[in-house]
Amino acid sequence: AEALREEQKEPLRRSIFRRLLDVPDGTPRAGAVVDWRAPQFVAFRACLAVGKAAGARRDEVSLPDDATFYPSRASRAPLTWRLNGIVVAAPSTEQLRGLTTGDAAIFTPPPSKADPFGLHFGNKPIWLPVTSAPGNAASALRDSELAVPVDAARRRVTPLFGLPTAEQPLRHSTVDRMLRDLLVVVVGPQDANKYSFHSCRVALACALLASGASHSLIQAPMLVRPKGTRIQLQRICT
Repeated sequence: AEALREEQKEPLRRSIFRRLLDVPDGTPRAGAVVDWRAPQFVAFRACLAVGKAAGARRDEVSLPDDATFYPSRASRAPLTWRLNGIVVAAPSTEQLRGLTTGDAAIFTPPPSKADPFGLHFGNKPIWLPVTSAPGNAASALRDSELAVPVDAARRRVTPLFGLPTAEQPLRHSTVDRMLRDLLVVVVGPQDANKYSFHSCRVALACALLASGASHSLIQAPMLVRPKGTRIQLQRICT
């Protein structure tokens, strides 16, 4: 039933994604207010930007509420950087602050509970170039690293997105709650139900479909469920 609900989610289109990130500071949300400078919002912005740019699954960027973090999950180690043409595994604060066009974040998705050996969902490095576009994933990852810095020796044992300290991973419920809070502001409570973090993957599948990619190519990284047909995907994307 849960898989069916995810399949039916709307794609998180670029216009809505940018409006989510443009919700102004001070906007009330459940029990708090929006503050894009706070570590939680910096981490969430990066999490959502990676989801949008890479079609990342929620499991690849956050941790289930009842799960214990361990290094093979979403840690800092699989996040490396190309800076001035050189791949850097653990950039310094100064290097990150100097991030510029031509540089890139390199995100390698970790194995998930549903695919522990990376055979189906894919675990190849995803290059996220630095651009000036709003919500750029590499820039958001840079901000997340700077907000909660860790030593090079601790990257493997530190969650990719930790808050409010590096040792506390971003949880599924936090991602879901923050996304819904912003969606309610942007599209209203009723339409907010049409979206989830899975909408990032649906949006990437739709972009590939619009570019003329074959159904088999779209399914290769498992952007949609394996039993979905091209007709079903076209219905979701239109």
